[in-house]
Amino acid sequence: MFWSDATHLAQFGSASAWPVYLFFRNQSKYLCSCPTSGACHPIAFLPTLPHSILDFVSKLSKKRNYNDLLTHCKRKLIHRAWKILLDDEFLDAYRNGIVVKCYDGKLHRVFPRIFTYSADYPEKVLLATIRDKGNCPCPRCMIPKAEFYRLGFISDALQRVSSIRHYFRECVAAARDAIYKDGSPIKGTFPEMRLKAFSLNTFAETLGPLGFDIYRALTVDLLHEFELGVFKSVFRHLLRLLHAINPVLGMNLVAILDARFYQIPSFGKGAIRQFPSNVSEAHQCAARHFEDVLQIDIQCAMPVFKGLFPPEHDQEIQTLLFRLAQWHTLAKLRLHTDHSLKLLDKACRLLGDYGAAIRDCSTMTTSAARQPKSFNLTTYKLHALGDYVCNIRLFGTTDSYTTQLGELSHRLPKRFYQNTNKKYPAGQLAAQERRHTRIRRWQDVDTVETDMVDTVETACPPLRHHYMSESPRNTINLAEYLGKHQGDPAFSKVCVEAF
Repeated sequence: MFWSDATHLAQFGSASAWPVYLFFRNQSKYLCSCPTSGACHPIAFLPTLPHSILDFVSKLSKKRNYNDLLTHCKRKLIHRAWKILLDDEFLDAYRNGIVVKCYDGKLHRVFPRIFTYSADYPEKVLLATIRDKGNCPCPRCMIPKAEFYRLGFISDALQRVSSIRHYFRECVAAARDAIYKDGSPIKGTFPEMRLKAFSLNTFAETLGPLGFDIYRALTVDLLHEFELGVFKSVFRHLLRLLHAINPVLGMNLVAILDARFYQIPSFGKGAIRQFPSNVSEAHQCAARHFEDVLQIDIQCAMPVFKGLFPPEHDQEIQTLLFRLAQWHTLAKLRLHTDHSLKLLDKACRLLGDYGAAIRDCSTMTTSAARQPKSFNLTTYKLHALGDYVCNIRLFGTTDSYTTQLGELSHRLPKRFYQNTNKKYPAGQLAAQERRHTRIRRWQDVDTVETDMVDTVETACPPLRHHYMSESPRNTINLAEYLGKHQGDPAFSKVCVEAF
């Protein structure tokens, strides 16, 4: 299972890295979720476009807007990097397997398979080679963006199955010839006609003939798609409605909302933290802040928002908050059955029915708001909620491939960055990672050999000067040992010097 996500290495400055992490699916998901378990293996640091490329492009082109060309170069760069990783040696292991000495000390022939690839939406766009916010922005299907509002409809579920995304190699080859041989612009007429919804894909070109489907491997992302996506958008839109209602009713409803949140006590050890006094400002809020608001939705968010909206819309808002909490609870279960998946599918359909309620509520404030804004139902993150049941059936529960595992794994390269000279850190990070991996591998080998060998500790003969044990389990700190036995005659100054 692969994870990749660009991250900032320092709190101040522009230093960043783009690591790719590897997890083994046959390991326990509880072991993989622990950042210090060693289950995460950084395998590469993807390169980024240098800053000098702007000067280079400006000398070749008279256009002032280079966004299309830079996007094309970034896509080509990441797929060229994956082309190096998916080399002939990997393809041979993919076809014929590779002999590996496993934990039990025996040799086994292992066939590596790419199970899932977890990433946020901007990286999914690069990996699936689709257009960001284009006509078909979903990396798994070809449903047009204009039909995303039909979440929960039976026709939408059927269309997800019939409109699965495929790789069109002939169209890609024709568009590439038009760009590189005929000199056509990237967004010219012929490339747009042939290459509007897809582009050259290394995974499809290399592993496609062997049965691998990159579009299916791009799993759903509960962290960015719902907690930092759908629910964050709903929460902010409710705040917009409260700000628009304030001049009409003559009450500071946002201040009442902040006061109600502040009165809620914390719960558990690090489970739900104390809410700040200004929840409505939402400055530097991470996913856990919105998750805390949603985790206690029935006991917190629903009473907090209750009575703040006009009576004709208050019940719809309450029902929408309940449906969001219901869907989130079912989607985040660590163990699923057929019955729980049916409940999740039903919750998704009910959420789609009440999703239009918040859009309709925005019409009540259009006269008071300076810039009326309705809730957008044609976003990929809302559309992705309908794929969770299918992904859970294929790959297991969402905690096995959530991007939160990759976010926690960023602690390792950030720790390595502190030991670099802060100049061109990618190579230094890779060297430190190799050193760290070798040391950990040697420690694991020593532990395995010690566990497999049944060592018997024998008493040291009194005539021997010293005895070195073969097992490092029962170690003794001499400084602490001497400190505890200061009054013992055997540890007098003469005896210690003789020792």
